[in-house]
Amino acid sequence: MSTACATRIFEDGECLVNMVRQADGYPEGHGQELFEFLSSKKITCGITNYSSETEANGLSCLAAQMIAHFKKGIGGIYLQMPRWPQYEYEFTYDVFGDSDSMLSKVVVHDDQLEVFSGSVEAFGVWLNLRKEQAA
Repeated sequence: MSTACATRIFEDGECLVNMVRQADGYPEGHGQELFEFLSSKKITCGITNYSSETEANGLSCLAAQMIAHFKKGIGGIYLQMPRWPQYEYEFTYDVFGDSDSMLSKVVVHDDQLEVFSGSVEAFGVWLNLRKEQAA
């Protein structure tokens, strides 16, 4: 059975992108991959290194890089019109930032219930705790 999820990036409360994944949307799948992607990025205000794989020039650049990172060939990943709130997927991952290009928090919803809210680093800790509890 497929576990669909949505990943949305917000800047100053406005949804920049709503990326839908049709399978592996649970925290131990997509959540872990999203954490690895987010934790590998430094958000900058301006381009400091054109060849850098570790920087994003603001949140809209991060959103574009996220799509490029997850989209491989036909199917699997789709873009939908941004909606707020939207909990039609088993999991929804919301990434919030501000106009100063700072990631402020990640929020995870399981259906409509908020199951995590915190920094990217705290998101990684939460994912590890889930892994440990499942073992």
